[in-house]
Amino acid sequence: MQVVVRLCGGLASFAPGRAEHHRLEVPPGTTAGQILRWLDVPEQEVWLLAVDRKQVSESWVLQAGDELLVFPPVAGG
Repeated sequence: MQVVVRLCGGLASFAPGRAEHHRLEVPPGTTAGQILRWLDVPEQEVWLLAVDRKQVSESWVLQAGDELLVFPPVAGG
C-alpha cells in the first residue's frame, strides 16, 4: 500500500536524500513509528504525528492513502 510522509520544520535533514516529502510503498499493518525508523528520524526530534489532521501515536497503523505529518518541537516566543 502507498502512504505519503511529510517531514516538517527541518526534520528532512535526517531522512534519506534530505527530502521533506516521501511517497512510500509499505506493507499493510505498518505503524507511524516504523516509518520514522525507516526514514532515520530520531524519536527525540519528533513532537507531533498527525494523520488526516488528527494527532496520532507511533503505534498508529497506517492505511492506504494516508498522509503522515511529522512535526519537530517548536521554540520561540
